[in-house]
Amino acid sequence: MGSLNRLCFNNSKMASNAAEFNDLYQKKTAELQKLKETCEQEYKQVEESEKEVKKDCENIKKDLIQMKEDKDLINNNIEQNLTNLQILQDGQQILNQEQKQLTQQLNAQQQIIDEYRQNIDDYKKQLVQQQKFMNERTEEQKQLEQKLAELKQQENENIKQENYLQLSLVSLQQLIVDQTREIELLKTNAQQEQIKINECENMIQELKRKLLANENEMKQLDEQLNEMKHEQEQLKRQQIDLKHQEEQLQNCLDTLQQILKEKEQNIKQKTSDIDRYQQNIQKLQEKVNTLENEVVKLNDEMSKQREQLSLDEQELQKLQDLYERCENERKRLKHEQQQLLNEQQELLDQKKIIEQRLDDVKLLLERTKANIDQQTSKLNNFKSELRLLQQEYVTLENDLTNQTTLAEQLKHEQEELKIACDFAETQYHNAETALSTAESNESNQQTTVHGLTRDYNDLVFDVEEAKYAMDRAESELQKFKNALKKEEKDLKTYEDRFWITKKLMYPRTESRIKKAIESVKKEIRDAEREYENKKNSYNRIVQKKNDVHEQKTRAEKKLEEYQRKVTEATTNLSNRKTKYENTKNDLNKKTSNYRDELRKQKEIAAKLQNTDRQIKRKEDVIQQTTTELEREQNKYEQYQDQKKTIDENLVQLNGQLNKCKRNQNTVLEQLTVNQSELDILNSKKNHQQSTIDKDKQNINQIKDKMTNNDNQQQSLKRDIRNEELLQEAKKADVQQLKQQLGEQQEQLSNIKHELRQKQQDIQKYDRTIHILEENKLKVEQNKINHLQQLKEYEKQYEDRQIVKQQLESKQKIMEDKIKLLSKQEERLFNDMKQMDLKLKAKQEAILQDQKVITEQQLTTKLEQLSGQYEIKTNQFQAEQEEIQRIKTQCNQYQQQLKYCQQSIEKKQIDLEQIHSKLIQFDRRKGEIKNQFDLKKLDLEAQQRQIIYENYDPNLLENEIENENEDDLYCENNQEKDLKSYR
Repeated sequence: MGSLNRLCFNNSKMASNAAEFNDLYQKKTAELQKLKETCEQEYKQVEESEKEVKKDCENIKKDLIQMKEDKDLINNNIEQNLTNLQILQDGQQILNQEQKQLTQQLNAQQQIIDEYRQNIDDYKKQLVQQQKFMNERTEEQKQLEQKLAELKQQENENIKQENYLQLSLVSLQQLIVDQTREIELLKTNAQQEQIKINECENMIQELKRKLLANENEMKQLDEQLNEMKHEQEQLKRQQIDLKHQEEQLQNCLDTLQQILKEKEQNIKQKTSDIDRYQQNIQKLQEKVNTLENEVVKLNDEMSKQREQLSLDEQELQKLQDLYERCENERKRLKHEQQQLLNEQQELLDQKKIIEQRLDDVKLLLERTKANIDQQTSKLNNFKSELRLLQQEYVTLENDLTNQTTLAEQLKHEQEELKIACDFAETQYHNAETALSTAESNESNQQTTVHGLTRDYNDLVFDVEEAKYAMDRAESELQKFKNALKKEEKDLKTYEDRFWITKKLMYPRTESRIKKAIESVKKEIRDAEREYENKKNSYNRIVQKKNDVHEQKTRAEKKLEEYQRKVTEATTNLSNRKTKYENTKNDLNKKTSNYRDELRKQKEIAAKLQNTDRQIKRKEDVIQQTTTELEREQNKYEQYQDQKKTIDENLVQLNGQLNKCKRNQNTVLEQLTVNQSELDILNSKKNHQQSTIDKDKQNINQIKDKMTNNDNQQQSLKRDIRNEELLQEAKKADVQQLKQQLGEQQEQLSNIKHELRQKQQDIQKYDRTIHILEENKLKVEQNKINHLQQLKEYEKQYEDRQIVKQQLESKQKIMEDKIKLLSKQEERLFNDMKQMDLKLKAKQEAILQDQKVITEQQLTTKLEQLSGQYEIKTNQFQAEQEEIQRIKTQCNQYQQQLKYCQQSIEKKQIDLEQIHSKLIQFDRRKGEIKNQFDLKKLDLEAQQRQIIYENYDPNLLENEIENENEDDLYCENNQEKDLKSYR
């Protein structure tokens, strides 16, 4: 009862305290409501400002994303441009290599041209030598003709001296003939050697072609071999995989068989275990019955304990209700205390935030003021720079107009010079064609002149022969006339001497003499007829000779005209050539000047564009600085307004904090009273709880015993059921394992079948590889054989060249010998002239009988000389053919020279095209650079805008410095790339 009275007193006290607390709580709630409203208003303002800041941040993020995208695009463009640059650099390297090759080819062609020119000069020298040789031969021919005429007059020669001279002449002529034959043989040998050399070269080329074909075959065979080897390796891998699978399956089969055996043993063991378990179940059933009896007893005890427990629990419930009431009161007070503490903490946090904001606003005010001063100074600097750039732009515009007018003038002059150069070139080519036609006419006329001279010489010889025949016929006629006179004289003498015996012997002698006279007269008539025929033929040949002489003179006049035309054409060609070269040099100078002016114009235009960009950049910067200055001024005013509002909020918060502290002290006093009451109730509650716990322990012990018995019974039943289930599962496992074993065996047979097929395929591939390798070996053997043949042919070619050189040296030696023999012949002819003079002195003393002998000797000599003359004419014709061949070779060399010049001109055109492509590439590069600079400027402007919106001038300055450094680095890299590219 005392305790109840105390509880009632405490409750009344607590009720009065609660009423006071409620009043205080209502006051505090009203104050807190006011504070909440003010804080909510401030919070809304802060939220609005936060939303604005978030919006700004989102805009900045969007701008940053866009800038990143633009930057990525620019980077992609830069990468593309760099790839294009790389491609162009590779192209330029290829073009440089081609240019080097072209220069090498040009040098090689120039060397060939120089060699051809040297050959032409050599051939010209040879032509001159041949011409000299021909002139010498013609002189020799004339001398021989003179000698023939002299020999005809030499009727009475000394037989011994003549025979000696004749023998020496014959021997010399035989030597000359032998030497000429040897020369001809050497020439034929040289031609044969040349043919063999050409055959060797053709064979070498064919072998090279065969080698290339063999190499291609080798490459194809290698490719086929590699493919076959690759397929073989794949098949081997598949075979290895199949073997591995077979081994795995075999292992699986072995393990499955072992498992089957183990499972069968387990089934046997389990059946024996099931019997044992059934016996145990019967024993356990007996134990269960005994335990059920014990459970009935324990149930009775447990019902008694439960009644006692219910009474104790009712008492405990009452104490617990009281305890809960006090506890709820304590919790309420603690909650109020916590609320007050939270309010105090919130107010302190708000105070800190407001103080921090005040410091931030002060700092921002200072920064904005410094930014305003900085922006004003920058704006003034930018304006002064803009004025200077505008002045520079005006001067550059004037320079560009002057440069464009000058470039146009130079272009016009260049076009005029091009037209003049083309005209001069056409005139030069026309002059070349005229010269070639004149030279061809001259050569044709020379051939006609040579033919006419040859005909004339033949006719002269024929005239001499006809004259000689006529003289012989005349001499014979005279001889017959003399014989007739002699016969008539003999007849008269005979008549005078034997006039006595005339009558006796007259008829026979008269008839004989008359017959002799008639025969002589007949011979005279025949001789006269022959003489007239010889005379007519002589007159005809003389007439023919005169006609040929006239034709020859006309042809020589024509030749002189053609030679004059050739000289005129050569002078005209040299004049045209000099004119063409002068115009070409003028054109090259003008083109170089025009290029220089264009380069200057481009430089001025680039400078003008740079200045224009700088002006635009400066104007943008000025615009940005003005907008930033206005923004900074607006910010400065906003920060001042914020500072005033923050000061007012601080004063209000200090008052609210003081109120919270007072309310907190009252709540703490109430909490101490409530805690003492709670301690008393807690001790009672613990005592009652201990008694209830004891009762519960007893009940739990009884329950544990019952549950143990139940658990034992259930565990035994469960074991029996588990064993039966295990037995069934083991049987099912055995059947499954048998099925798996059959499937695995089928798989194994399939794999073995695949293995056999794969082995057969591998054997096929091995055979094909073996065949291909044999083919490869054959091809390699062929290649080696071809290489050996090539080496042999090269050796033969070298040997032929050596033989050719030896033959050429022999030919030179023989020519030297011929010259020596010709000199000896001249000496002999001089000796013969001396002998002729001696013979003329002795001519009167020679008898008529010897005349016939000398005439016969002269005919033999004439026949020998005619044979010699034919040999000389054949030599002369061969030399003329050689000259003609050399001329054709010269024409071929000239055509080759023209072709080389045309190819050089084509190469020059290609080089000019490459140069124009390089200029276009430079222009394109400049455009790309300009685009890159513009993009860079846009990026810089966007970055500056973002930095100015983030309100940090120090960061802005650092970023501007970094950007300037990056720009300098990029420009240096670009300059290096340009230098390396150039």
